[in-house]
Amino acid sequence: MNIAITAFILLVFLKILRIPRKPRYVLALIALIFYNFITGAQPSVVRAVIMGSVLLIGLLLEREVNIYNSLSFAALIILSFNPLQLEEIGFQLSFISVLSIVYLSPKIENILRFKNFAVKSFSVSLAAWVGTFLLIIYYFKIISPVTILANLVIVPLVTVLTVAGFILILSIFFLPALAHIFGLTAGVIVFLLIKSAQIFSLIPGAYFYLK
Repeated sequence: MNIAITAFILLVFLKILRIPRKPRYVLALIALIFYNFITGAQPSVVRAVIMGSVLLIGLLLEREVNIYNSLSFAALIILSFNPLQLEEIGFQLSFISVLSIVYLSPKIENILRFKNFAVKSFSVSLAAWVGTFLLIIYYFKIISPVTILANLVIVPLVTVLTVAGFILILSIFFLPALAHIFGLTAGVIVFLLIKSAQIFSLIPGAYFYLK
C-alpha cells in the first residue's frame, strides 16, 4: 500500500511540474527503486516495488498488467537472488496476504452485496486475515479477531502517515522553514497510530494465545 501511495504522489507531483507522461513513469520507476534501498530492501518492500515497477513499465509500454503475473514475477526475482527467503515468515505473510486480498476481497464484496468504501475496506481486511490465519497460528500461536476491525482504523492512518512523511521529505528540500511543522504533524499521526493499536488490543477477546 505504501508503495502504491508513494507512486501515486510522485506521479501527481511530476504531473504538476508538467513533465510529460512517459518521462513521469520513468522517474517514478527510478524513485521506487531508490525507495527500496533506503528502506532496507525487505522482502515485502522488494515485492511491492517489483509489482509497482511492472505496473509502471506496463503503463509505459501501454500494456495491460495482470496482478497475479506481477506477484509471481516478484516472487521469482526475490527467490532467484535468495531461495532461502521462501522460509522467511515475512516473505510468506507478504505474498499470501496480497494474494488473499486480490482473490478473496472481490468475493467477499459480492457476498455482502454492497459497493462502498466501508465494505471494500472491510473485505480487504477480512481477506488478509483469512489468508494469513493459519500462518499466524503456526508461527505465533495466537488468534487475533480484532485485527479485522483494527485495520479499518489503522490502515487509513498508515495511508495518511505515508502522505505526511512524503510531504515532510519534500518540505526539507523545498520549504525547509516549514519542515518542523510537517514533522510535528507526522509525529501526531504516529502517536495516533500507536494509541489506536493499543486501544484495540485492550478490547475483551481481541486476541488469545493457543497452548
